[in-house]
Amino acid sequence: MRIIKRVTAGVVFAAACFITGCGFLEDSSSSEKNVFEATSSDSAACKVSSDDFLLISADLTRIPEVKEGKTAYLIAYNTGMESLSSENTGGAYLKNIPSLSAEVENEFQSCAGSDAYSGVQESNADFYIQQNCEIARKLQNLSLEQTVGMRSAEAGQGVSRTCTVGEKSAFYISYDEKTYQEVKFTLEASGENCNIWYYDDINYSYLDVSESSFDETFYILAEKFDSVFYAEQAVFGSYKIENKNGAFISTPEKIDILIFDIENDAVSSANGGGTYGFFRTIDIYTEQPVSILNQKESAGYRTNLAECFYIDAYFLKNSPEKIYETLVHEFQHLLGFINTTVNNGTAVYETWYTEMMSQLAEDILISYLGIEYEDSFLPGRMSCFNLYHNLGFYDWKSSVYAVYAGYGNAYLFGSYLAHSYGGIDFIRTIAQCGKINEAAVTFALKQTVNSDDFYTAFYKWGKSVLDGSLENEINEKVCEYDFTLHGINVWDYSYTVSRSSIESNYYIYTENYDTSKVIAGGRLFYGPLIFKNTDTNYFRASLGRGGFYITNIGTVKEGDYICANKENTSNSIRMFVYFK
Repeated sequence: MRIIKRVTAGVVFAAACFITGCGFLEDSSSSEKNVFEATSSDSAACKVSSDDFLLISADLTRIPEVKEGKTAYLIAYNTGMESLSSENTGGAYLKNIPSLSAEVENEFQSCAGSDAYSGVQESNADFYIQQNCEIARKLQNLSLEQTVGMRSAEAGQGVSRTCTVGEKSAFYISYDEKTYQEVKFTLEASGENCNIWYYDDINYSYLDVSESSFDETFYILAEKFDSVFYAEQAVFGSYKIENKNGAFISTPEKIDILIFDIENDAVSSANGGGTYGFFRTIDIYTEQPVSILNQKESAGYRTNLAECFYIDAYFLKNSPEKIYETLVHEFQHLLGFINTTVNNGTAVYETWYTEMMSQLAEDILISYLGIEYEDSFLPGRMSCFNLYHNLGFYDWKSSVYAVYAGYGNAYLFGSYLAHSYGGIDFIRTIAQCGKINEAAVTFALKQTVNSDDFYTAFYKWGKSVLDGSLENEINEKVCEYDFTLHGINVWDYSYTVSRSSIESNYYIYTENYDTSKVIAGGRLFYGPLIFKNTDTNYFRASLGRGGFYITNIGTVKEGDYICANKENTSNSIRMFVYFK
């Protein structure tokens, strides 16, 4: 799903400031490991620890003399199942202790005998807001006994609709994903691989989105989709359905693109918010499994028996290039669903995973649409990452900030993976391996010469925004198609912070504040938000599941040690210090 809302940044980092002091505190609970014990038994974290990326597993860690003069950055990750408030997310600072015995060493060296640890834990919580994943998951869970009888009766079922421009055909739509109605769409254009249908349901004449107002827009939309149809499949898999149990339709001749006022919100869309488009998994299912689900839940779901996308009429008229890009985004959602759940019988993908893949599709395919990177959705996603990287990419329900964080963090994580582990071919391996989520990433990583898995790669992610490893552009050919993965300099992307939030959330104690620009109502910040310790205070932030924060803890001097906070720190926190 592609959404956009007009949001003023408010409280995004629930930061906390603490007076420095090195504790050597005892664990208050004997029933579970404290943060350092858990860290020492985390094999993934131990594996990625190095001279320049030091895993912190003790209250006090000696810094080697060769690091003198380098800037030390604390990168703290939340690997647990729940979001954490700032008082539970660790924190560290430099303390000069020249008289302390040189025998005090960093305890991470004891990690060699650590237990296997899965890193970021998977959750069974149903927090998805995209692509009707909840409905698809329910359908996927229907027993084989309920669908086996459909094999002879419904295998290959689909709707044969007219393909004569100007004629009408019925489709089901919903403005709220709860109630459905059948309406007549008019076929406005027919491309080689798609049909463009329009339903004029906007009654505000001043918005001027009547059928006649679109001129050549419908034909151009068909041409744009045709331009990426085969190239996108070369990387993300085929759109063809292997109907193995009768629960799914047969492969349609063309993909249907339905244009109407999504969410019935054209007026608010004109004021800056709304949904550009989406893909509904339920449309690929045949009538019988949908009917069974309706009986079980007393629901009224409907399937259009088609591979189709839903596109907002207002945005097509006023932001057509954004709609072209949205089609690439939604096409990946469809391809990903077909090549996993439909054809391989896997579970339904998680939101972070499919949004990561769809945004990578945008990145490597916008050149086919004639769209420059800076004119695409992606710079906005970078700004979201810069501001919200502490929220992670697993939570898509708790707030509008979580949604924006999800998009930004999922995109940058995917771009980091591709830049670090194999470019376009790495993306293709993830997309076509038949797996989903963390397992798909690990599978692709194991095909490289690198020994990483999802969790070790995840821990390395935070330092990628500091070491410049995302900046190189990658050009590759897959089959006969040329693709470009764009280089990213995270410091090019800005975000606005309100004056009140600056005052209440410690934004003045960030590296970014010194280079920010005063604007009406606040300041314009650039780059990933990085806190900066003072001589008397250290800083940490609240963390969503899979999120991380970065704090500049100072320039290393002779006799410096890293003092890490254990008090009230969750044992799901992993702290690294990166020396730059």
